[in-house]
Amino acid sequence: MKQGVVNFYRQIRTSPNLQIISVDSYLIQSGVELYPNRLDKGYSLTDCISRIVMKQRGIIEVLTHDQHFTQENLRILFQDSNFNNLT
Repeated sequence: MKQGVVNFYRQIRTSPNLQIISVDSYLIQSGVELYPNRLDKGYSLTDCISRIVMKQRGIIEVLTHDQHFTQENLRILFQDSNFNNLT
């Protein structure tokens, strides 16, 4: 499993289609402000920060197995069966 994670990370870092976003103080503060408005949905602070980045960039499709994002009308591309293939 560990080697699978390392390989996956390397693919992400070198992919021209993916970008890793660093979390700065602005994103943390924005996430903290959004978080109280999403308490009924079971979101984490990370979910809120991710949602802010997606909204800023006009992203409507999500590569995740976290079903919370369907509550924001986002399309999930990463089904659990696909996630298991990475390990």
